[in-house]
Amino acid sequence: MPPDPRTSPDGSPRVLAGPLSTTGFKGDSPALNPYKNGDRKITLNFALAPGEAIDASEMARIFSPEKFLIKITPVNPTQTADKNRVTHCWVDHIPGAVRESAAALGSKGFQVIVSPSMPDEIAAATSCGQLWSNALGERAAFLEENKRREEACYLTAQNLAEKMRIFSRGIEQFKRRNFSVSVDKAALLVVDMQEFFLSPASPAYLPAGRVILANVRQLANAFRGLGRPVYFTAHAHEDPRIDGGLMTLWWKKICLAGSSGARVIPFLEAKEGEIFTKCRYSAFTNPDLAAVLRERGVEELVIAGIMTNLCVESTARDAFDKDFKTWVVADATAAHSGELHLASLQNLAYGFSQIVTTADIAKELTPVNHYAKL
Repeated sequence: MPPDPRTSPDGSPRVLAGPLSTTGFKGDSPALNPYKNGDRKITLNFALAPGEAIDASEMARIFSPEKFLIKITPVNPTQTADKNRVTHCWVDHIPGAVRESAAALGSKGFQVIVSPSMPDEIAAATSCGQLWSNALGERAAFLEENKRREEACYLTAQNLAEKMRIFSRGIEQFKRRNFSVSVDKAALLVVDMQEFFLSPASPAYLPAGRVILANVRQLANAFRGLGRPVYFTAHAHEDPRIDGGLMTLWWKKICLAGSSGARVIPFLEAKEGEIFTKCRYSAFTNPDLAAVLRERGVEELVIAGIMTNLCVESTARDAFDKDFKTWVVADATAAHSGELHLASLQNLAYGFSQIVTTADIAKELTPVNHYAKL
């Protein structure tokens, strides 16, 4: 289905500034009446991809230097620019093709503005001053709101151990099985520990996710230390109009593939080939995951990440249906509230998974225990 020109890639409606026909560029057009010689000029913006140049003679033939000035900008890394391989950022060094175009336009009488990328513009994925300003304003608002989220968060580094004791008592009556991890058949699956949920500047920030980060890293290091696989998921959409489904109806903010929010947080040191992108709750909606697990001989999954009651639980349920044994790590998973976290752990303990702690898994993976089972 071709893209709808009335909407942006995220599905939001575009703002129509107003039609402008090609006749509007003629010197006697009513559209130019407010612009007198020596007064304001209309800005023509050109974002040049790598190697592109502007034909100065053609510009002078169409546009009057008395009524138009020309601004040359980079192509900042938006989703569309990256997809079409036209991203062209420059900050300190102006590319030769841009300098040559500016000089040629200047020789034709045009006033030329060469506007390099600013780091904040790159982060905001735009060269438009207004959009940049909006992005910075939104970021400030998110930071303020996210401070309040942190203050209200059910989980902190200081109360994590006590909360786990409370949760453990809350799930005890629901436990149905108690298997030991078979290290030679096990892998760690880390769900959605990405910037979209862990950055304090993100609209989807989950403060509890940062509290469990150290435990998730401890698990990853333990598995890697025994040469066992560690896999990650990242929730991101290529085009929400096509792959959004009910996600775009249910949630106001979604993560776009290629954006900074889709990046697994660097603290966990995810490597190439370890990350599986998905656009639904369950990790197994990306069929490559199950295929890789089967190929590696993985039959058991230790699951960590966020959110317990959404993507973690959905993944554990799917894993059960695909005959993977699972262990969900209570102090390496998190939700928006303690109530949601506990309710999900109770569901999982009763029907799908074993609920453990980071210390439990670390004990299972110690060399003494590992080799004693061989």
